[in-house]
Amino acid sequence: MTMNVGILSNSPGEIYTWVIPASHIIKSNFKLNKFDLYLTPCMFASNKEYYLIYYLNLFDKIFKPKETIFRIFFKNKSHYDVFFHMGGDIWYSTKFKSKDNILISYGWGNKKLDKYYDFYLVPNQYYFNKLINRNLNLNKIIKIKDLAFYKIDQIDFSTLVKENSIGFMLGSRLIEFLTLYDIYYQAIEFLINEHGLDNYKFYFYISPFVLVDIINQDISLIYNKKIENKKDFDNKIIDYLIKNNKKFKLILDEKIEFIFDDESKYKNIYKNELVVTIPGSKTNEIGYISTPMLIILPTQKPEYIPIWGIAGWFDFFGNLGKKIKGIFVKNYINSFIKTKKRFISLPNMIANNEIVKEYIDDIYPDNLAKKIIETLSDKNYLNTAKKELKKIYEKWNSEAISFYEFIQKYILLSIPL
Repeated sequence: MTMNVGILSNSPGEIYTWVIPASHIIKSNFKLNKFDLYLTPCMFASNKEYYLIYYLNLFDKIFKPKETIFRIFFKNKSHYDVFFHMGGDIWYSTKFKSKDNILISYGWGNKKLDKYYDFYLVPNQYYFNKLINRNLNLNKIIKIKDLAFYKIDQIDFSTLVKENSIGFMLGSRLIEFLTLYDIYYQAIEFLINEHGLDNYKFYFYISPFVLVDIINQDISLIYNKKIENKKDFDNKIIDYLIKNNKKFKLILDEKIEFIFDDESKYKNIYKNELVVTIPGSKTNEIGYISTPMLIILPTQKPEYIPIWGIAGWFDFFGNLGKKIKGIFVKNYINSFIKTKKRFISLPNMIANNEIVKEYIDDIYPDNLAKKIIETLSDKNYLNTAKKELKKIYEKWNSEAISFYEFIQKYILLSIPL
């Protein structure tokens, strides 16, 4: 028996760390008649999700956000034997539930919609606690090894050694890339010229979603294997920087190196003494590799900070909407994040404790450089963070099953093939 399988998702982190690994595993286990992806509107989206996933050639059909909404409200929907929710408002996926199919949510759920879902796959303690607190059916909750680590687990780190280097994550959206590039580049100038880190190497990790914007070509090779034409990629990035009046001398001097493909990224993160990043799924990957982090949240332009809930949707109402959203964001940061009632990095959310450093402030190159030096000087933090990160992920993996095992045990055995 061939099967129809669908996935619904939304933004960069979910697409890259959940949907793509899941799709490879699904295609290797199911006899597929149809395999479709539905993208939904999201304030966290880069608007390049469609193009990146298209290049990977994983799905029969990919529906853009407007097409997904149209099919949900105005058109008869296709029938799927199995449908996965992997990001975004879980209400959307309930519209693909039928009497004879299996509906699965990866990571999220709520009591009101519990009746629609057959399983909840929870990838870490944070999501597990959320679902338990919402009184969902315990029989539906399956502890799963996080799909975000699918590729990391394929890499041999045993021959690698730490080096005097710092990694910088430049974000998955173009506005993040352009803003963070300036802050990071000038901070590195301070680190070299005023703080004596001239013997350090600095890595800029470039998101594939940003590359779709900058390079505008098939970049599936970045996910599938180590790139062979790195110099060409470097030159295209430099050309883009020149057009946007950005500094790049440290790149030519080989003090800063661009990293594009996953294998090189993960290996260099392992070797980094510290990684500087904004919040997002990237904090989970870095944490899994057990590299200490400095998670930054620049607050000088709160209107550009993505946020869940009603406030986040003001992004779609032009400049006035952004200003209104900025007021909500600023209040949320002051009331919850700066008071440590909420964490902004996934490792801290998972541990419900600050095991990696979070830096929330109006962040500029000079104070970021000072914060980096302060963090590097705190040897107790660097050592403790490594141990605590390793502990929380190893504990979860000892209690969880893989996505492959879930398919074998809960899907293939329940559907006659």
